[in-house]
Amino acid sequence: MKYLASFLLLAAMTVPCFARNGHSANIHLTHAIKVGTATLHEGNYKMVWDDSTPMVKVSFLRNGKALATADAKLNVAENALSSPQPEITFSQHDGADTLDSIEMRHMTLVFSPSSAN
Repeated sequence: MKYLASFLLLAAMTVPCFARNGHSANIHLTHAIKVGTATLHEGNYKMVWDDSTPMVKVSFLRNGKALATADAKLNVAENALSSPQPEITFSQHDGADTLDSIEMRHMTLVFSPSSAN
């Protein structure tokens, strides 16, 4: 019984640690893209978000520094991507390429044009 109580206490302390890790994905931009009011320039970024609910807050990091944060809708579903790399879609808004969505194998993040913080 003593061992069971110790295990349950350890398990209860471990779950919040996993929850804080959140979710992440790496992307490469081939040119500048606007995310809300911020512009992300060509290069590699790490996206992180903390939740699996339909609405998430996504941060775009470069060298560990958050350069933009945006709200997105998380659609969880199998996607038929031929490449393991995320597929980035954008459209023209006010003369700039604006991020619309990022499709990955098991989910898609859909952004709104003015969702940056």
